[in-house]
Amino acid sequence: MKTASTSAKALIAMIVMSAGLSTMALSAQAAPQGHAPAAAAHAQYGVEAGRKIEARIQDIKDRLADGKHSGRISRAEGSRLTTSLNSIVSLKRQYERSGRGLSQPEINTLNTKLDILSGKVRVQGHDNNRR
Repeated sequence: MKTASTSAKALIAMIVMSAGLSTMALSAQAAPQGHAPAAAAHAQYGVEAGRKIEARIQDIKDRLADGKHSGRISRAEGSRLTTSLNSIVSLKRQYERSGRGLSQPEINTLNTKLDILSGKVRVQGHDNNRR
């Protein structure tokens, strides 16, 4: 009987030690150092979103240049639309100065502004107003 009691105590001791090690491992993950991967993932997401926004900006620039060159977009319309695009580019640069990448609200703001401007470029390119 003594060996059964000793075995049970040893088993309980191993379970307690195992639980303690698990708790320590979880505590280490929750420490501030554990946030570094999340911060890096956020920064990477912001960088990737920045690239997609840059591609959208370039697409609008190309569409504006093509519309002005073909005459579908008048000089005055082109100037106004280019000013709007430059304002968005400036806002993007302002957001990027933080050094942490673009946050989700910043990405949303830029995408909304680009959506609106893209629609304006499309409308102006098809309105037959070539003055």
